Amino acid sequence: MRTYLLLFIFTFLLSFSSFSQTNVSGTISTNTTWTKASSPYVLNGDITVADGAVLTLEPGTILKRGSLSFQVFIEGAIKVAGQESDSVYVEDGFSYRTNALLEFKDGADLSESSISYLSAESNYSLIPSIIELGKNTNSDGDGSSSAGELRIENSKIDGFYITIFNGSGAGK
Repeated sequence: MRTYLLLFIFTFLLSFSSFSQTNVSGTISTNTTWTKASSPYVLNGDITVADGAVLTLEPGTILKRGSLSFQVFIEGAIKVAGQESDSVYVEDGFSYRTNALLEFKDGADLSESSISYLSAESNYSLIPSIIELGKNTNSDGDGSSSAGELRIENSKIDGFYITIFNGSGAGK
C-alpha cells in the first residue's frame, strides 16, 4: 500500500513539473540563454536586453506574452537560434494587441542579432507587428537609427508585419 502511495505522489509531482513555465521581466544585462527545457517563457512585464548583452533562444524554446502590451526591447542583441528540426516558437494567443513583441531600439547594432527558424502565427483581425526596427530615438535622444543588417532566415512569420521606421519615427 505504501509503495502505491509513493508511486502516486511521484507520478503526480512529475506530471505537475511538465506544466511549469518560466515567468520573465526586467533587464537582461549579461549574456543569457533561454532553453527548451525551461519553456515556455512568459513575459510578465517588459524585458530590456541592455546594450552589450545578448539574449539567445535555443531550438525548441517557446515564448509567450503574459499581457497584450508586454514587449522585448533590444538595445543589445537577440539570437533566435532555431533549427530546421526544432524551431523557436512564439505563442501569442491574444485576439488584439497593440505592440510588437520584439522592438529593436534605435542605436542597436542589428548585425549582432539574427533570427533563424522562428515560427510565429497570428489569426488576428488587426494584423500586428512581431518585429519593429527603429521606432524610438535612443537614450541620447539624438534620433540615430539602428546600424547593420538584421538577418532573418528560414522563418515562418504568418499573419504579422515586420515594421521598419526611420530615425524620425516615421514608417518606411
